Amino acid sequence: MAQYEISASRPTPNSDFEFYTAGFEILAEKPYMPELLAALASPGRPSGPFAHAIAKLRENKRREIIADMADAGLLAADQSVAFPAAIDALIDELADGRLASIKPLLEHAFAASAAGYRLSPFLRVLSAAENIAGSPTAAAHLLGRNSAAFAKVLTRHHIARARTRYAQAVRAWLSVYHLPVSDILMAIVDVDRLWFLALQKVREDAKQHPNFRRLRGLALARAIDEQRPLWSQTLDAATALDASAGRPLKTVLSVVLLDMACPRLDRLQAA
Repeated sequence: MAQYEISASRPTPNSDFEFYTAGFEILAEKPYMPELLAALASPGRPSGPFAHAIAKLRENKRREIIADMADAGLLAADQSVAFPAAIDALIDELADGRLASIKPLLEHAFAASAAGYRLSPFLRVLSAAENIAGSPTAAAHLLGRNSAAFAKVLTRHHIARARTRYAQAVRAWLSVYHLPVSDILMAIVDVDRLWFLALQKVREDAKQHPNFRRLRGLALARAIDEQRPLWSQTLDAATALDASAGRPLKTVLSVVLLDMACPRLDRLQAA
């Protein structure tokens, strides 16, 4: 049929769809993993781009432990007084332990032992675009920007079909881990929406620079990545979006969830 004359898995050259797909492909390769694992390896003294998020996450874990200990009658209900050094050290140790439990999970995902359950970047882009634009038609228009004249572009039919395929891919992955579908599906959709908006901000900022003004699609993504790693710029943009929404922990948790869902492509091919 005419509406399927192009394949959504092969973005129209120079289109915004091609740019976002390239961006999601870079993120799916997880170039940020060494930095994230290093921050989780020493949660008491995190460093690198995830330091602030890990520090906040650790503080949340401390509060959880203090509340648990108070509920168990191990600590006084009044927390206005500083803890003795030994108690404070114990709370720190327990908080670090809870954070450390995330690290093996990420290492497992980084090794791509979940081969075959990677969410395709183009499906994630299509899903996020519809979520942001509000309808398949609006999403197709959003992603078709900057396509060459007379080029075949996405239609609402591609977006609608992608919604179903995206949900099926997530369910297939979740079934392997015996995880609940509804809540995590919504969380992954939210993750992809955040990354899309962050990439959008990176793209808009880059287009203000003379070196990037004439570039589009894949060429633009590669040029941005060569100047400074695209993942780093995207993480900064996502963190800024989080802060403006009053949810500063969301970015690091999004990265964790994204890693669980998307094993590295090179490891998949070797599996």
